[in-house]
Amino acid sequence: MQYRVPQNIDMADKIVGPLTMIQFLYVAIGGSIVYLTLTKGGTFIFVVVGIPTGLLTLAMAFYKPQDQPFSHFILSLISYLFKPKDRVWIKGSAEEAVILPHKEKMAPKPLPKKKITKSELQKITEVLDSGGWKSLENVESFHTTKNEMATEQKRVEEEVSRGSGIQPATVNNATSQPLVQPANQTNTTTKQG
Repeated sequence: MQYRVPQNIDMADKIVGPLTMIQFLYVAIGGSIVYLTLTKGGTFIFVVVGIPTGLLTLAMAFYKPQDQPFSHFILSLISYLFKPKDRVWIKGSAEEAVILPHKEKMAPKPLPKKKITKSELQKITEVLDSGGWKSLENVESFHTTKNEMATEQKRVEEEVSRGSGIQPATVNNATSQPLVQPANQTNTTTKQG
């Protein structure tokens, strides 16, 4: 079953012919003012009041600059004309600040004064310099030179080519050293069926 989907739901409904309700009201009120000034008032009243009123109501009913109703532009013009254009800061003219009830502040606990020895300070600097690779308990050197890494890589490649059961795995990015896995512990997946 197909349903009709309403489209253009943001458009106002046409009430009288091609006019929406608001357009009809603008035209009716403006037309009646123009008619009254033409019939009851003189030529001067018609020119001074009737023609500008008629043009304004036609503009408000039909003219939509930048797809906005003309009434928005009229209201913006009025607010621009009557609001102050210069802003002046006067010290103390703002509203009073909200004062919150006073809470007792707890004094911070003093840190224990522990004297750090030179050896402990040296261990801390080594950990910081190594990027955290050295632990405080075990301050052995984890650094390997490029030559040591190259030699280890060549040794692994030679053993793989000889078929010694060592298969190269991925490179550990943390230490930049190749990981070595024995052949019998490789990750294999089997189909169970």
